[in-house]
Amino acid sequence: MLEFPELTGRTRRDYWLAIIREVVAAHQFIRTYQLEGVGKAEALAKAVLGIARLRATKETFHVLPPRPESLLTYSLGAEMPGGDLILAELANLLRNTGHVDGKVDGETYQGSKVYASSAAAVVASFGPKSPKGIEKSKDSPVPIGEILIGEITPLEKAIVQSRDNTKKVLLAQATIEGVKVEGIGTNVAVMKELLVPLLAVITWLQAAFAWEEPSKSLTFCAFGCYVIYKGWLSYVPPAALALLAAYMAYVRHMRNNNNEPIKEVVVSTPPNQSTVEQLLALQQALSQLESLIQAGNIFLLKTRALILSALPEATNQVMMLLFGLAAALLILPTRWLVLITFLNVFTSEMPARAESTRRFTRRISEWWYGIPVVPVRFLKPEERENSPK
Repeated sequence: MLEFPELTGRTRRDYWLAIIREVVAAHQFIRTYQLEGVGKAEALAKAVLGIARLRATKETFHVLPPRPESLLTYSLGAEMPGGDLILAELANLLRNTGHVDGKVDGETYQGSKVYASSAAAVVASFGPKSPKGIEKSKDSPVPIGEILIGEITPLEKAIVQSRDNTKKVLLAQATIEGVKVEGIGTNVAVMKELLVPLLAVITWLQAAFAWEEPSKSLTFCAFGCYVIYKGWLSYVPPAALALLAAYMAYVRHMRNNNNEPIKEVVVSTPPNQSTVEQLLALQQALSQLESLIQAGNIFLLKTRALILSALPEATNQVMMLLFGLAAALLILPTRWLVLITFLNVFTSEMPARAESTRRFTRRISEWWYGIPVVPVRFLKPEERENSPK
């Protein structure tokens, strides 16, 4: 039934892969929601029906659809937005298959999927009532088997919500496809333009720490010290998030009042680069990444050497420093430690302290460069197997 002898290459592979995924997803669905009996049989029947739809589509159009999983129940439910909610409601429906209780117009009824008669249910729903009762029944859900005609079931609600979400996702994906560009230089230019606000904040902070404008730096330092002294440091992240939300609300309000569309991101086109130039830029970036990894390895090896006392004098100094920090953390309040650290770091580039900071940094660098690293030995795979554990 499922053989496609005329299909060759990737098409046959995609077809059988979709079938296998649907069967696996169906059994996983049954295990997840613990379906048994009639519910389990109907769950498997829905998987078979989806596979039959896929085959019928191929037989009709002589090609497979671009997305075969769109015709398969459980594969589509696993991919589409809100599909998990649809599968959960479907499981509830299948779990109650064969028997359902309900109430219409204040009267309790019981319906059976196998034995309920649609015509009898419709007649019974009207019954020997007055015309007023008939008008009332027109606006009420009518029980037919397990279904209440005129009432939206939770499964239908989940499907409608998922369809709406899918439309939103497709529209969003269409906008993404429109802004994708090729080339390393072009993508870097776009990223730089998008990061302009963040880079502006970082540049301002660097200027404040460098004391390029002493008045602004002094104001920022005084404000930071006051916040730390009052113990308001824990309120800074919530305040920053609240200000960001307020700014977003303000921008949306202004845009709605002026009926202005969303402004485009204007990026200056970088100079065209040939394929060789792009490969050279990529090679340079990889070399820089390799240098960073090497620096990280050296840092870890030197730290290991300090712990193992490869240079006893340096290890003793680190031990004394750690004991001093432990004593400070034990004696001084955390607020004062943060305040002292902030003042020391922020004022390190002040004109009065710049020279002493440079001397201190040089001494630390010389001390760090004088620490040897732990030797590293590489083993071949066969040597690793024979090496003692």
